[in-house]
Amino acid sequence: MATIAPIFGNQMYVGAAEGQGGVRAQNTLGKDAFLKLLMAQLRNQDPLEPIGNTEFIAQLANFSTLEQITNMSTNMEGFLRHQHQHTALVAANTIGKEIETIGGHKGTVSGVSIEAGGVYLIVGDDKIAFGDIKEIRGIGN
Repeated sequence: MATIAPIFGNQMYVGAAEGQGGVRAQNTLGKDAFLKLLMAQLRNQDPLEPIGNTEFIAQLANFSTLEQITNMSTNMEGFLRHQHQHTALVAANTIGKEIETIGGHKGTVSGVSIEAGGVYLIVGDDKIAFGDIKEIRGIGN
């Protein structure tokens, strides 16, 4: 009888692998996993042939780089979320105003749609990307 590795018997893993929810599979290691691997390598190294200084410094440099990239990614996500919110607020101020797009479409904005792909203005039955607006004319301003 074959022995099954513990991860393959875990329902969260099986659900994710079969597309039924659970934890999303990742193809990259995070900084915590990298540090755990480095510590395991240090604990289990051959005492007669320990890891060389050059290789150890290279691994620490890799860890430092990974940490900085992770921090930069987190900061970029926050910036983009803030930018998306700001765009949505500006777009909401166009409700009731006449717009013209780069492509020449004209009309009065009746609403705003915030979607994963961006912010859209509702003009009649059309959704127009906020970035496609060429001109906004206020009514009664």
